[in-house]
Amino acid sequence: HVRFRENVRVKFPCVTRLLATVVNPPNLIRRLDLYMKIDCKRIEIEVNEFQFSLTFYEKEHDDTFETAKKITTENVMDSLGEYISLNRSYAEDEFDSDYYYLEASDLEKSTELEDFTVDLFRNKLTLNCKNELFEINFAVNDLLFNDLKNSLINLSFKKGHLTIH
Repeated sequence: HVRFRENVRVKFPCVTRLLATVVNPPNLIRRLDLYMKIDCKRIEIEVNEFQFSLTFYEKEHDDTFETAKKITTENVMDSLGEYISLNRSYAEDEFDSDYYYLEASDLEKSTELEDFTVDLFRNKLTLNCKNELFEINFAVNDLLFNDLKNSLINLSFKKGHLTIH
């Protein structure tokens, strides 16, 4: 079954998609346990000719000179705190294909994104990948929320399913 959350066509460079959610009959619904949860304090969106990345951090970024002097090799990763990064590396030529992956601060939870579902709400995002549920809570202004929507449309192109609630 398909349920349309919004009767909206979303345009992203040369792409038009109709947003929909696939709803299973009640007897086929499987409850997923939460695999990783982040209360996001900072979001970074990076786009260049090689890749696209959308990263959610649990800690604020402190880039003052005094803080930078205190950071050592041992505590660099700890200074980032928990994070989830959704990435799309662009194909190098016409014989290659884009590569989608999820990187997490807990490297055991990092995985290739093949067939995934993203549900975007005004204050959170859930991602279901390989029957593992990731939840990211955030508080953002309207401008950043629109950037987040457009970024997720870019990320979910071809390999994922995006529902905007």
